[in-house]
Amino acid sequence: MGRAESLYRSAVSKPDLDYSSQLLFASLVANPGNREAFEAILGKIGAFAAAGRKMVVRAGDSAGNGAADSFIKTLAAYCAGPSAEAGIACAVEAQKVGLFGCAATLGMLALQQVESAQASLKSSGFTRLIDALDGSGAAEAAVRAARAAVQEDFRELVRAVREAPQGRREAALEVLKDGHDRFGERETLWFIREIRLERKRAELRAHRQKVEEKPDEVQLRQEYQRMRAELLREHVDHLYELVSSLPNSPERHRREMELAGKLFEAGRFEEAIKQAQAAKRRSGDRLDAWMIMAKSFVQLGLTPEAGECFESILGELNAAAGGSASIGRVLEAKYSYAEFLVQQAEKTGDLVLARQARKLCSDVMVEDIDFRGVRALSGRADKVIK
Repeated sequence: MGRAESLYRSAVSKPDLDYSSQLLFASLVANPGNREAFEAILGKIGAFAAAGRKMVVRAGDSAGNGAADSFIKTLAAYCAGPSAEAGIACAVEAQKVGLFGCAATLGMLALQQVESAQASLKSSGFTRLIDALDGSGAAEAAVRAARAAVQEDFRELVRAVREAPQGRREAALEVLKDGHDRFGERETLWFIREIRLERKRAELRAHRQKVEEKPDEVQLRQEYQRMRAELLREHVDHLYELVSSLPNSPERHRREMELAGKLFEAGRFEEAIKQAQAAKRRSGDRLDAWMIMAKSFVQLGLTPEAGECFESILGELNAAAGGSASIGRVLEAKYSYAEFLVQQAEKTGDLVLARQARKLCSDVMVEDIDFRGVRALSGRADKVIK
């Protein structure tokens, strides 16, 4: 024990990370119950990480055939790669030789990684963690681990349901709601909302078919408009919550664009512009954002701003020629710009605008003569020109 204490004191005074860590392990070999050396070793992991390095020690150089040598060697492996699995393996070895305090500490570190979603474990891993914590006297932590195990199983279920068809999602709604009540994860709540929104979209499609079959039924049309407005409102509210909660990531960019589109559909044009502007600033793919902004400016009667947006769209298309812009997006952009120019030409009789619109219509028809109403749109441009 005197040698262990001497090695520990020497390690504390050494600034060199590698040398001091080797001394700490030698101290632990001399006295596996040296709690100070154990805590200092764990503290070194963060110091190595801050230096951008792994903590690698030659535990085998000082360990022999003692009862605790397996624990010391697994501790060295844990220090080099402090994963939850490695921590549990080390905790099990510590428990075998009666180092219950060390086992509890290592088990708690693994549990914290799982609870903070930094790591995930299979069922067998949770079983070993619970046994290690319970066998080391950390009963409350063992209960937490058991709860985390159930929660992880639930997350696996949610992942599987996400990939399932809509019918199976509907069937899993009660299970998802029960899981949300128990664990309170907001991602589960968002998923539940999306399943319900998809159900309402299906109901809306069915109702639209009825309207198309009976176009003279005023009540059917009114009910369809009510259902559509309600669905859009719920979808927009859901997306606002998502966007405000997600970190700056590709998923957030995608959701911002989805929100901008739904706001445009709902006739909330100023909000649509704001969301599209936010997405445009954060994402490299800006064409869809420019499109929503342009159409919203048209609806607000802000024609100069709409024109600026459409010019930017053409710039984006030219820059992406032969690149990432799909033909469908290119045709949609050119058609929308032509539609805007025709509307302005019809109001003012401006031949330049009409000819620009006619050229855009020609570009669209060369690729797809039946794209939306492009032939009728080109006819309107020709009428202004003539």
